[in-house]
Parts: sequence; structure tokens; C-alpha cells
Amino acid sequence: MICAGGGQLGKIPNTGGLISCIPVDTDSAYVVDIVLQDYNINNNVHHLLNPNVISWNEFLVNLKQAGLQFEIVPIKEFFDNILTGKHNPLLKLASFFEKYYLNGQSNKLAQYETQKIVEKTNNFKLCPAIDQHLIELYLNYWYKSKFLKYGYKSKE
Repeated sequence: MICAGGGQLGKIPNTGGLISCIPVDTDSAYVVDIVLQDYNINNNVHHLLNPNVISWNEFLVNLKQAGLQFEIVPIKEFFDNILTGKHNPLLKLASFFEKYYLNGQSNKLAQYETQKIVEKTNNFKLCPAIDQHLIELYLNYWYKSKFLKYGYKSKE
């Protein structure tokens, strides 16, 4: 959503959380691996995250290198643009941005442990790095599916 809404605005905030997105095929490999194992009631919560977490600033660099066109702006300016923009998908997340970033509660965002999933599946090491290449794959897919309508032209 940040890519589609930021592409539409031509702006993305300078503030954000850690990025731990995971390709769906990798995620499904985790799930299959886990469900085929013996069940243990004391080990029934697994956080399916990318172990190759990157910072918000690294994410912004990768987004730009992958071809999304945007300027980096302060969170307040970004939030104001969401509220005044027309039909921006980020409008659905306005209360989230307000609560966690404008009201200074970003330190209350959840941080999840991945120790159990590392112990339960060997597929964890197959998870790709969140880099320009992976982000470009996402952008191309979203562009072709018409979810990403602004600020990006597919290189394919």
C-alpha cells in the first residue's frame, strides 16, 4: 500500500518501521514444512517473517533504485497529503500513521521473534534478501495487476 499510495502522491515519509516482507511462495513453504511436523501445544505460534530485515531508510533506497518515483518528505507533510488526496489507498491507514508516527508512538509497534520458525523449518534460509531486485519484482507485479498505477513504469 505504501508503494501504491506513495506513487500516487509522489511522496513517501522519511519515517517508518523495519521492513520484513516475505514472498508468498517462501511463506507457503514455511507453512507446509510446519504442518507436516508433529504438533506440540507449547509451540503453536510462528511468526512468518523475512529474517533479512532492513531499515526504513534502506527500504527507501531500494524503492528508488527499483524505479518508484517519489520524494522523501517529513511524516507530517506525508500525512497531510494523504488526507487531502483523492482516492489514495493510504487513506485507509490514516489512523495508523496518526497514532504511531504523528503521536510519537512508533516505539510501540510490535517486534516479533523468529526463533521458533528458524528451529522448525529449513526453508527459512531460502528467504530472499529484501533488496532492489526483490522490490522490483513486487513493483512489476503490482504495476501489471494495476494496483500500482502511478510513479512507476515496468522495466519488463
